[in-house]
Amino acid sequence: MTSKNSLILLVLYLIPILGICGFVAYFSVNVPIYDQWVLPYWFEKFSTGTLTLKNLFAQHNSHRIFFPKLIFIALSFASNWNIHLELYCNIFLAILTFLSLYSLSQNTAQNSTQTPLNLANLSTCFLLFSWVQHENWLWGFQIAIFLINLCVVLSCLILSSRVIKPKIKLTFAAILCSIASFTSAQGLLSWLAIVPAVWTVKGNLTHKKKRLLIWLSLFLFSGLIYSLNYRQETDTVPVVVVENKIIATIHFFFNLQAAPFLNSSNLNWLMGLMIILLFLGLIFSALFSEKFESLNPNYSPWISIGLFSLLCSGLIAVGRSGLGADYAIFTSRYTTHTLLLPIAIIQLGQRMIFNFSLNFLAKHRTNKLLFFGGLTGLFIGLNLVQSANAVTYVNSRFPIIQGGKTCVHLIDYLEKSAFFKTSPQSCLTLLISTQWRELIWESSEKLKRLNFRNFAENVAFIETPQKTYGEITAPEPLNKLLNLSPTESVQLEGWIKPLKNTNIVLFSLNEQPSFFANAYAINNNSSSEQKIKWEVELTANSLPAGTSTIRAWIYDPIENQFLKLNHQISIRVFDQTTDN
Repeated sequence: MTSKNSLILLVLYLIPILGICGFVAYFSVNVPIYDQWVLPYWFEKFSTGTLTLKNLFAQHNSHRIFFPKLIFIALSFASNWNIHLELYCNIFLAILTFLSLYSLSQNTAQNSTQTPLNLANLSTCFLLFSWVQHENWLWGFQIAIFLINLCVVLSCLILSSRVIKPKIKLTFAAILCSIASFTSAQGLLSWLAIVPAVWTVKGNLTHKKKRLLIWLSLFLFSGLIYSLNYRQETDTVPVVVVENKIIATIHFFFNLQAAPFLNSSNLNWLMGLMIILLFLGLIFSALFSEKFESLNPNYSPWISIGLFSLLCSGLIAVGRSGLGADYAIFTSRYTTHTLLLPIAIIQLGQRMIFNFSLNFLAKHRTNKLLFFGGLTGLFIGLNLVQSANAVTYVNSRFPIIQGGKTCVHLIDYLEKSAFFKTSPQSCLTLLISTQWRELIWESSEKLKRLNFRNFAENVAFIETPQKTYGEITAPEPLNKLLNLSPTESVQLEGWIKPLKNTNIVLFSLNEQPSFFANAYAINNNSSSEQKIKWEVELTANSLPAGTSTIRAWIYDPIENQFLKLNHQISIRVFDQTTDN
């Protein structure tokens, strides 16, 4: 290959990698999300010297995240818990995974010509760094997913080596599977998935049987350790009532396979089924075509990677199908494991198509290249469309999460009100689920003690700003006392002028220097002069009984002050026992 062609290939490989770096740099927000709010507990225990192996081994939901906890602790103390460092750690793990896949491709290339091999590797790169995994790219807690993928692929790479002795290969592969096992529950499946790669390690039939027996024994031993003091977690998310759990699980499983390529409730299951049948067809051909007496060691690592993806999908389907089959389509965090299946299909298909004749293909190389190019083009084309959809979705949530970051910064000024705890309009909504909302206040106290976050303090309340920053415009008339029964609600509306780093309107009661609710003012126009509208619905149970005055404020982070908006609303909420 000429130096010019090599440079072109390098640029093509860098496109998806740099693309995901730019995606994370633009859309990431340095604020904890969901499960991350548990981590300050471990940080504080480490800081005080009370962290034990038992703590590290303890369950998180249904998972043993022993190794991720170590990574979280190391990264947090290295950066005062700058979550961006976790996100770039995810990218680093993904880069290592791709380099391992690339090396594995070279190790198992056989006599492949350069063009289809490069096409397979480029397709692998584009899929591995696909934006359809947006939840995992933008959530530092998902280090576990990327670490498990790396362990599986690296195990296959080591087992495919022709220079490392069998015992050493198996030892290193077992260590990597052990790490995966205590990174998350699906890591346990790595032992089973890698069986084909273990079986094809060089040796006679007796050696192979002994190795397989030892390998499965290690799997059982890991499962036994994993199960110590294991408790079944109660599902804290609402489930969808389904008539047949088995059918719902299968439907979920098929939908999950197509999630990186389609988001159609009607077509996903069909495409998922086709992907699985294509993979099974390749395995069948690998076992029986051209009178193979045993599995080809150039195929087995890719079969193992594909099997791992399928096993993970099966585990997820069993655990999450109660949320409805379509949940698999619209939840991107499962796609990081799922994408390993089309990668395995592309790599395995490239070897089989170009290394021996399949009955349904002509023997001419051009026809094979067209067939293989069509297969990879279909995967990449559909994936790029889904990636574009992912950007639109992430962009719509981005200002809401930015507002959540502002609210966390102001946590000492937020009351533990019914609005902040339960309202879907709360600025804490996308940061943590409702049932764990109060954990934000608890964890924020720990972060203060650790000096891991700067929280607003000594903020001035400016009752009469020098200029108008916005106003309340509804309900009208503004000067009339509004009466609410305990079951009623009121819609507040208004506008603010754009203020840098501010898209949250905060509401206080009477003269209290704290806030019980918020509204979002999101600017969908680039103009800096326009008035940005906001609205919020306040239910009577988010207000105290009796008469209250609601005031609206915006926060100026540069001057560290709350600026009052024009007008205020007086509301009287009748107590349950009060006669209207």
